[in-house]
Amino acid sequence: MKFGVLQFPGSCDERDALDAARLVGDAELIWHRERDLQGADAIIVPGGFSYGDYLRAGAIARFSPAMESVIAFAGEGGLVLGICNGFQVLCEARLLPGALHKTGTGLGKLATASAVLGPTLHKLQPFASALGPANEATRRLALKTTPIIKNEIRPFARQILPIVNELGPSTKGAGEAFPKLATSFSVLNEFFNELAYNPGPSKGGFLFFLDWGNHDLNSVVSSADAHGALGRTLVYFNCNVLPLFKGVSEVNPTVNLLVGLLKPPTGAECLSQHIGAGGGAVTASVSSLRRKAAAGGPFAAPFKAAAARAHGGGG
Repeated sequence: MKFGVLQFPGSCDERDALDAARLVGDAELIWHRERDLQGADAIIVPGGFSYGDYLRAGAIARFSPAMESVIAFAGEGGLVLGICNGFQVLCEARLLPGALHKTGTGLGKLATASAVLGPTLHKLQPFASALGPANEATRRLALKTTPIIKNEIRPFARQILPIVNELGPSTKGAGEAFPKLATSFSVLNEFFNELAYNPGPSKGGFLFFLDWGNHDLNSVVSSADAHGALGRTLVYFNCNVLPLFKGVSEVNPTVNLLVGLLKPPTGAECLSQHIGAGGGAVTASVSSLRRKAAAGGPFAAPFKAAAARAHGGGG
């Protein structure tokens, strides 16, 4: 194999390159002004500061006649080796396109990033300073929560895992049976939200009316609790109906339960408030019970029993 070693003004390594090449084959020096590469199979561009390396020596060396032949040789697939300054010559000759250019572009972007990152890191310094105490507080929290997770949550998770595994096939079957169930719930949720918050222009939401009605109800019954006088008035219009409910409650357990829950006023309370007519009211109530019992129907039996008890008490 034959090597051609280029020689530029100021080169000092061409002799070393020539001796090394001759260890494996033939080698000849090629002066930079010569265009003939002397049939070399490979070209070596040695280092040693061609042209003194004063002003981008590689940029000057690329215009040598020998480099024109080297560029053509490389274009045909020939082997070219650049050493040190010779590598710069090859880059300037565009035989290594993009190698140093990409590196320079990358370094330029890195410089831009550093210019932006510097102020950012400076602003993050207070955060970094506070991170230590925050980590210490987190560590104390972890020390407190670790036993809970270890001794309570983890055993609970282990216990429910078999149940979850058993529910898995069922939920899969439900998902196959209702493929659009989630979508349906989503649509319903959006629909109810519209009703609650956005029923239409210039209209209050239904939640507004619900709160308004709740406020009005609280205002109405604010003067009495569930067992107060007003609460009883909402159920019993007057004390004259008291004997009727009292008699029915004695023979009907359901009515007795309702009367007990509503806690109607007693006869003494009615008299103290001058409501009703005492025994007259009872007599009228007994007569009413007898009329209802005589009328028949599914509730005739309770009315008959109530009438009998009321009459027996009056006798």
